Amino acid sequence: MTDQPAPSSFAIEPAIMFGWKKTWQHIGFFLPLMILVGIIEWMTQTDFSFRFSETFQPAHGSLLTSLAGYLVNILVSVGLINVALQIARGQAPRWQDLIAHDRVILRYIGGAIIYGIMVIVGLLIFIFPGIYLTLRYGLFRYFIVDKNSPVLDSFQQSSVITNGVKWNLLAFYIVLGMINVIGALFFMTGLIITVPLTVMAEVHIYRQLTGQQTA
Repeated sequence: MTDQPAPSSFAIEPAIMFGWKKTWQHIGFFLPLMILVGIIEWMTQTDFSFRFSETFQPAHGSLLTSLAGYLVNILVSVGLINVALQIARGQAPRWQDLIAHDRVILRYIGGAIIYGIMVIVGLLIFIFPGIYLTLRYGLFRYFIVDKNSPVLDSFQQSSVITNGVKWNLLAFYIVLGMINVIGALFFMTGLIITVPLTVMAEVHIYRQLTGQQTA
């Protein structure tokens, strides 16, 4: 596919519809994936301890399970982004696409730590700086997964493509947030659909802002 000039703005509805369409088109892939992810994340957030009486008592909040849960979230995020990028290119998703190169994982973790610190500090200083930093640098992770960009380069690239479209992005993320809240209301099962929909919609915006066509 040929690239096209990056737009100075974007429409939200086409991105949401793209996410909806592609999620249902590949529901046979996303459904078992999200169920598996849910099970794994639940297990990493719970310490399993069996007493002599053979009664099951979960213990929450240990450092080990917290770190394991964070790592799982990173691996899932990278895998979902990679799969979504493949779908956006017109390729069928494969389970092996969920496994990223070690360098990508390390860069993603580094970027996530820097990004998290920036946003938290911004929110603590005054809420609006945190929101601004989120909108300006939030697409860094797509450059790391898609282009294998170094961490600092990915932030710079995100800053460039989000220039002039931050109000659009804010409205876009508000809509996505509402969609995921609705998904969570159905005993969390709706997230099986809304999470991949969210990633696919965001990939659509990323590729549009970088001048790439989507399938």
